[in-house]
Amino acid sequence: MSDKLTEKFGDNLVSADMRYDFPVFELKKVVIFEALKFLKEDAELNFHFLTTLCGLHFPDNRGKELGMMYQLHNMPKNWRIRIYTFMPEKEVDVPSVTSLWPAANWLERETYDFFGFKFIGHPDLRRILNMDQMNYHPMLNMSELIKPKPTIKAPDNKEYNILNLGPTHPATHGIFQNVLKLDGEVIVDAQPTIGYIHRAFEKLAERRPYNQITPITDRLNYCSSPINNMGWHMTVEKLIGAEIPKRAEYMRVIIMELSRIADHIVCDTVIAVDTGAMTGFLYLFQSREHIYEIFENICGARLTTNIGRIGGMEKEFSPHTWELLNNFMKNFPDQLREFEKMVVRNRIFMDRTINVGGITAEKALGYGFTGPNLRAAGVDYDVRVANPYCSYGDFEFDIPIGTQGDTYDRFMVRLEEMWQSYRIIEQAIKNMPDGKVHADLPEFYLPPKQDVYSKMEALIYHFKIVMGETHVPKGEVYHSVEGGNGELGFYLVSDGGRTPYRLQFRRPCFIYYQAYPEMIKGAMLSDAILTMSSMNVIAEEIKFSDSAMAEIQEIVSRYPAGKQKSALLPALHIAQREFGGWLSAPVMDYVASILNIKPIEVYEVASFYTMFNLKQRGKCLIEVCQTSSCWMMGAEDIVRHLEKRLGIKNGETTPDGMFTIKTVECLGACGYAPMFQ
Repeated sequence: MSDKLTEKFGDNLVSADMRYDFPVFELKKVVIFEALKFLKEDAELNFHFLTTLCGLHFPDNRGKELGMMYQLHNMPKNWRIRIYTFMPEKEVDVPSVTSLWPAANWLERETYDFFGFKFIGHPDLRRILNMDQMNYHPMLNMSELIKPKPTIKAPDNKEYNILNLGPTHPATHGIFQNVLKLDGEVIVDAQPTIGYIHRAFEKLAERRPYNQITPITDRLNYCSSPINNMGWHMTVEKLIGAEIPKRAEYMRVIIMELSRIADHIVCDTVIAVDTGAMTGFLYLFQSREHIYEIFENICGARLTTNIGRIGGMEKEFSPHTWELLNNFMKNFPDQLREFEKMVVRNRIFMDRTINVGGITAEKALGYGFTGPNLRAAGVDYDVRVANPYCSYGDFEFDIPIGTQGDTYDRFMVRLEEMWQSYRIIEQAIKNMPDGKVHADLPEFYLPPKQDVYSKMEALIYHFKIVMGETHVPKGEVYHSVEGGNGELGFYLVSDGGRTPYRLQFRRPCFIYYQAYPEMIKGAMLSDAILTMSSMNVIAEEIKFSDSAMAEIQEIVSRYPAGKQKSALLPALHIAQREFGGWLSAPVMDYVASILNIKPIEVYEVASFYTMFNLKQRGKCLIEVCQTSSCWMMGAEDIVRHLEKRLGIKNGETTPDGMFTIKTVECLGACGYAPMFQ
C-alpha cells in the first residue's frame, strides 16, 4: 500500500506509519479526494467500504490545527486503513466523498455540525444533530459558525400531501421524525430529522475519566447495552496492552450473546406487531425479561447496565446467576420455536414483509450497512469472524445471510442469529475455563474493601480510580465489536491524560439509517412503518447445478406458455434433492423465481404435502400417521415412546443427525392402524 501511494502521489504523501494493527497514512489536502478514489477503485487495494470518518482539532499543532480522518475497509481481504489530512484552522474547505460512498452524507453533515468543515460538493450540507440557531461548532470550543450556501431546488408544480411521521408517533419506535411527501398513500420522498436524539456523547467523553465513559455507552443502544460497555472496555485494553484472562472473556461472550438475543427479540417481535401480530410480542418478551434478571443479578441493573470493567469482570458469577442462566438455556428454545410457528409461515406476515423495503448488496455497502441489515442483503460480514475478539475464535457458529435484503430477510436473519447466539452461550458454559475474572490492572480495578482499610497501596489505587486520576498512554486505536445492529466502533485518541482527547463512536444505526428515504420511495405508507421497524433468511448463496437446472427446464418445456406452475411439484423434488433434503425459505423463493410465480404459491404447496421437508431432517425419517383411526389405535403412544427413547420431541432431530420424528397425514393403511414408517 505504501509503495502504491508513494508511486501515485509522491511528495503529497506526508507520512506512512503502523499504529497498533492499522496502517496509517497522511496525505496533503490537495490530493485527498483523488487518493481516496484511488484506494477505492484500484483493483488490488479495493477499499470499497467506508467504515467511518470524523473531524479532529489540535489547537497547538500550528498550521495543522484541523484534521480529517477516513477509515476504509476491504472486506474480502479484511484489510483496514486509516487516512489523515490536516489543514490550518481557517482553511476548512474539504472535498466531499459522498460521490464515492453515500454513507459519507450524514457523517460529513455531522462533522460540519461539530467542527465547521465545509465539504465542497456535498448535496445537502446543513446541521444534522444540533439546532440551526446554534452559532458555534461545539467540538471547536465556541468557534464562529461557517454557514454553507443554501441548496436551491426547482419547484414541483404537482400537489402532494405532506405527512409528519414522528417524532412522537409510537410507530417510529423512538424520537425520530420523517417528513413524508405523499401522492395518495404512495411515498414520493422522505426527509428524516434525527437531531431529537442527540445527547452529545463525544463531547461528554472528552471530560470524563475512562471508567466513567462506560455509562455513556449504555445509551448508544439500550436494547443491548452490555455489548457497548464491553466494546469500550476492549478499546481501552487494546490501547494499554492488557491481557484479559480466558475466563473473563468467556463470561463476556455469554453476556454479549444474551444481549444480542434480547436486542433481536425486540426487533423481530415489533416487526410482528406492526403487521398486526401482538401475541408473539407478549409471549417472547418473557424471555427478554429472564435475560434482564440475569443482568440484574450480575451487576444490579437491567437496561442501562454499566456491566463489567476495564480489564474484565468486576466479580465472579454468583451461584444464583448460574441458576438463572441454566433455566434460561432450558426454556428459551421452546419459546423461540413457538414464536417461529406463529409468524414465519403466517400468510399475512409474509405478504406484508416480502419485497418490502428491499436494498441490494451494492447499495447496502455504499450506505455503510453492517450487521443483520447487511447480511440480509447477502453480504456475510460479521466482526466476530472477520476480526475475532474476546476469544470468539474458540466458538463454532454460522453467519446467516439473506438474498433480497427486504423486511422478511432482515426478520429471518435476526431470528436465526438468536439460535446461533444460543449455540455460542451453550459452548461457553460447557467449556468455561478456570482462572481469574479480571486482569492484573490495579489502576482500573477497585481493590477489595478490606484491603482499602488496612493497606496504603490499596487505598491509593482506590482513591485514583474513584477520582478518575488514572492516566492512559498516548496513542490512538480503533476497535470494533459486532453490536446488535452492526459494527459498533470506537476511535480513541489519547494524549496521555486522564480523559480521552478525542473519542468517536461508530454508531451503526446512524450510518445506515440515511438509506431509509431511498428504501421507502414508491412504497405505501404502511410499508414505511415495517421498513423502519426491520432495518434484517437463513441462507447461503442458492443456485441449482447445471444438470438440475437443465432437468427443470426440460420439465417446464412440457407445458404451454403461462402454465409453468404445473412444473412446481417435480421442481420442488429436485430442489429438495439438491439442497440437503429440505426446503428452506430462500430455496422456495429461488424455485418461485425460476417458475415466475409468487413465493406464496410455492409455500402453499410445499407446506401441504408431507413429502416435502421444511426443516433439516435426520438421515432416518420416522413418520407416524396422526389421522383419526391411527390416533385412536395408539399412534400417540408411539410418538411418546419415540420421543422418550430418542430424547427429542416431535418435529426435532437427534443431535447426531440420525433420526427425525414427524407426524404426517394418512399413510394409506387404516386397516393396520396404528401406522408408522
